[in-house]
Amino acid sequence: METTLDKTQLKALITEVLIDLLQNNRELFREILLEAVEEVGLANAIKEAENDEAVDESQILAILAETRQLRNSIPVKGQPLSHSIVESRSKERY
Repeated sequence: METTLDKTQLKALITEVLIDLLQNNRELFREILLEAVEEVGLANAIKEAENDEAVDESQILAILAETRQLRNSIPVKGQPLSHSIVESRSKERY
């Protein structure tokens, strides 16, 4: 027996899973998101390196710093999502 979902059903299912992760498994969601951010950063670094013979150390450090900044803007367990985002953005301005 094969089960199929249309686009609307799939969207609703993904939304439900994300809401459950945010409400009940915030730490797991945070780890998944951090892994994704790190993978994107690594992929971007590799892509940039393919066009150059050598990559300057400062470029690598800048990419890592950007990834860390994104990592630090993700809320930690027990901290409200909106508070973390507002706090990190206000720090960036000042």
